[in-house]
Amino acid sequence: MLNKEHIDIPIPVLRYSLAFAGLYFVVLAGFGIVTYFIEFDLGQGANIGALVAALYFAVHLFVQDNGCAPSKTERKRLSWACLLSSVIVSLAIISVLLMFEGQSLLSVLSEISETVSPVLLSVVAIVMLFIYKLAISWLILSFGGRRKKHYKN
Repeated sequence: MLNKEHIDIPIPVLRYSLAFAGLYFVVLAGFGIVTYFIEFDLGQGANIGALVAALYFAVHLFVQDNGCAPSKTERKRLSWACLLSSVIVSLAIISVLLMFEGQSLLSVLSEISETVSPVLLSVVAIVMLFIYKLAISWLILSFGGRRKKHYKN
C-alpha cells in the first residue's frame, strides 16, 4: 500500500529565474528599441506587461519540466528570485543607457537623497514582490489541472 505522506523537497528555481531574466531583458530591450524609433512613451504599463510575460514563461517552463505547478515554498523562492533578477536586469539596462550619456550609475545614485532612496526602494520592492506573488498565484490557478503531488512509497 502506498504511503501518502507528502515529500516536501523543493525543486531548485535558478533555471526558471534565469529564464525569467532572459525574457524580461529581451522584452524590455524590444520595448526600448520600438519606443526609440517611433518616439512613443509606453509608460510603466509596458514594464508590468514585460514582468507578467516573463513570469508566465518561467512558470510555464517549470510546469512543463516538472509536470506540476510550484509548491508554496517554490512559489516563494521563485518570487524572490524573479524580484532579484528584475532588479539586476533593470540596473544593467540603466547602466548601459547611462554609459551612452557619459554618466555612471553610481554618480546618478549618489545624487538621490539619502532619506528618500531607501524608503522609495523598499516601497517599490514591496509592490514588485506583490505583483510577482499575485501573477504567480494567478498562473498557478491556470495550470491547476496539471498539479500533482510527489509521494514516497
